[in-house]
Amino acid sequence: MCQLAGGPCQYKGPDMKLAHAEMDIDKAHFNALVEVLQKSMSARGIPFSAQNRMLALLAPMHRDIINVK
Repeated sequence: MCQLAGGPCQYKGPDMKLAHAEMDIDKAHFNALVEVLQKSMSARGIPFSAQNRMLALLAPMHRDIINVK
């Protein structure tokens, strides 16, 4: 998330597809993650517009993270 947001972090782990390959993640799991992120950002007082921008950066990754139909 830090790297996606343009922060100083540099992710050096496996790509998202490889990292999640054995986790049996479906769309409901991914949607639950989004909900938890929204609640966490709201609890920190992050404006809704900024939350949407962050989640929009995460959204394209769903193709590599969701691996169960």
